[in-house]
Amino acid sequence: VEQQFTDEANEDIVRELDNTRNYNVGAELGLGKWRFRSGLILEQSPFAIDESEYRQILSFGIGRHFGYQYIDLAWRGSSDSEGYIPYEVSDKGRESVAVVDKSINKIVLTAGFKF
Repeated sequence: VEQQFTDEANEDIVRELDNTRNYNVGAELGLGKWRFRSGLILEQSPFAIDESEYRQILSFGIGRHFGYQYIDLAWRGSSDSEGYIPYEVSDKGRESVAVVDKSINKIVLTAGFKF
């Protein structure tokens, strides 16, 4: 019975999930004690039925060094739209799909010491 459950779970994973590719690229420019950064992340959905394009995440940052100390301010933002079926019905042609549009913005302030 336990092996049958494991086999069914593995079949669900193979059916619902797929391989993904994620790409990350970024650059930093140093001008004296100042640092300027920018980056881009492209993330692919792991769900086999999701045919959407890559989700884009942008980031920008600025930092300042003070000898062995530093302070850094960064922003990271993304927007995405995803759909899901909140409940199942017996007639598969009449399923309702909920679409969620979301934007995520994060600002991070970091201070540190080098030793």
